[in-house]
Amino acid sequence: MSETNPNSPQTTAAAPAASQPNLQPEVVMAALGSSTRWAMVKMLATGRPQCIADIAATVGGSSDTVSKQLWVLQRAGVLDFAAGEDRRQTLFFIPAVYRENPGVLDFGFCQLQFPDVLPMGKD
Repeated sequence: MSETNPNSPQTTAAAPAASQPNLQPEVVMAALGSSTRWAMVKMLATGRPQCIADIAATVGGSSDTVSKQLWVLQRAGVLDFAAGEDRRQTLFFIPAVYRENPGVLDFGFCQLQFPDVLPMGKD
């Protein structure tokens, strides 16, 4: 005979949250604290991966400067990249886990709303 009490609380493991990385708020906010990097995040909020040359053409600045700014955002965890055959073909993007709702980036500790940003495939 089993000794289980039907009135006792069940101890089951909670389902893990979406595989959202554990970001450090102060690092993310510092990375977003540049008008150039903010423009990059807004551009990438569509979900469309972009190469350094395309980002530089949109936000202004040299490819070297844009590259350095993108790496700041990447190290902070705001964006990710897919390496190409060479540096010019590397694609930068904001992971889908942060873009569950169109025009909104949700980093877990804050949400950024970009109402004028159309999600990928909507333009």
